[in-house]
Amino acid sequence: MNSHQNADMEKINLTIKKRKLRQLQRQAYASKKEKFINDIMQASQKDSKTFHKLVKQQRYKHDTNTDILYIGNKAFEGEKILSAWQTHFETLGTPNFDENIFDLERLELSKLQNNIIPELDIQKEEITKATPTEIESAIRKLNTGKASDENGIVSEHYIHAIDVITDEITDIINQIFEELDVPQSLKNGILTPV
Repeated sequence: MNSHQNADMEKINLTIKKRKLRQLQRQAYASKKEKFINDIMQASQKDSKTFHKLVKQQRYKHDTNTDILYIGNKAFEGEKILSAWQTHFETLGTPNFDENIFDLERLELSKLQNNIIPELDIQKEEITKATPTEIESAIRKLNTGKASDENGIVSEHYIHAIDVITDEITDIINQIFEELDVPQSLKNGILTPV
């Protein structure tokens, strides 16, 4: 019974010492980080070269890098860590067709859907071409007083230049209807709703 109490006391003491060690480690890390931040702040006020050096050091120096990487039961060290990550992500990216892990019914359904989509595109009716009158009407309905797009163009530009740009925009819209593809550059602008 006495040895059992001694074991319990040793376990309690060990737990207390572990907590104290972790506390001291956290305090040391916090003071190191605080000193580094203070160095950056002081350098930013006095010497821009030192400031930029410290900022670069902060970006590229990571104390959290691992020396050993375990994947499954294998351990990788040094230069082999990179190839281990490559192998790990290749394994993740390769579908496992084991019936217990992979849903084969869902796979077949997705293949069927992928085959149906091109067939529907082929069977679609041709989209009627937009007329300059429709485009002009859509431009007049644009909201005014809104922010510009990434090119600095606001809806007022289109409204005031309606006579000049209507035919061009009509051609662009009809080309989109024919190709069934909206260029990325048009997805960013303010005329997307047209």
